[in-house]
Amino acid sequence: MNPWLKRLFLITSIGGGFAGAAVTGSQFADSGQGPLNYALIGVVTLAYSVGIIGGIELIEDEGKGLRVLSWYYLAQVPYLISPVISYQFFSGLTLFGAVGSRGLTWGAYLGSRWLYGLFQMHDPRFEVGANAFGIWATWYLRWELGKKLASQSPDPEPAPAAPDAGQPPRQFLTG
Repeated sequence: MNPWLKRLFLITSIGGGFAGAAVTGSQFADSGQGPLNYALIGVVTLAYSVGIIGGIELIEDEGKGLRVLSWYYLAQVPYLISPVISYQFFSGLTLFGAVGSRGLTWGAYLGSRWLYGLFQMHDPRFEVGANAFGIWATWYLRWELGKKLASQSPDPEPAPAAPDAGQPPRQFLTG
């Protein structure tokens, strides 16, 4: 793996994960929320923790880290805002584009951001898009994982032993 890209993934996954987990976890102190909101905050904090764990795994066991981070960045690809359901989950670096009721929307973020919504009828917007960095990161990490797995050749099976042909040939001693 390219060392500079490895550093980029370490910064965006560990740094973005810590930033997201810290800000999201601090919302537990808000006592005005119901149990469903607390459960959602817990799930989001856990999701950001996956980024931290994936970044650490990338250092300690590259194959495992590539696998974890590829799923982590895949979760960051969708961008959806509608009155019925909304979903955004960004960590680290985000380059997104969307099209919808307001035309073309795009943005870039450095940091962490999330939004989940169900039946938010007061917001009539409708936007569908994707996080370009999440798409590229998922593709690149899966490509690196494929190269790593292909380079690990399985242990060759031992050659079968020759069948026993009976007694070894007699040797005659000559004097």
